[in-house]
Amino acid sequence: MIYEIFENEVVMLLLGVGVLTFILGNRSRLKQLTASKILIVAFYLLLAGWVLTVLEGFFWEGILNFVEHLCTAVSSVLVAAWCWKVFGSSPRDSASRRPGGQASPSGQADLERKEAL
Repeated sequence: MIYEIFENEVVMLLLGVGVLTFILGNRSRLKQLTASKILIVAFYLLLAGWVLTVLEGFFWEGILNFVEHLCTAVSSVLVAAWCWKVFGSSPRDSASRRPGGQASPSGQADLERKEAL
């Protein structure tokens, strides 16, 4: 049996573990982000994909490759959902996410124009 491991996969895994230590070390600060759980779960799935990429070089190549791509796809959907939640389409919704709960000047003007109509 020939094991096939690429250096870039190991480097990605090591970088991911480094980011994981940063996330675990700054957990309380990251919880202040809007919908932080979605973003953190997306990272965990991405990290799982990187682990599976390295493991598939040793055994169960087909199954682990499928699960790796599934983790990456679900992670992408979660990041998109997080972006939608944070940078939503309505200025009224975004006002609650700004520091102090104030809408941006241009967003407030747009909101006032819509309400006037």
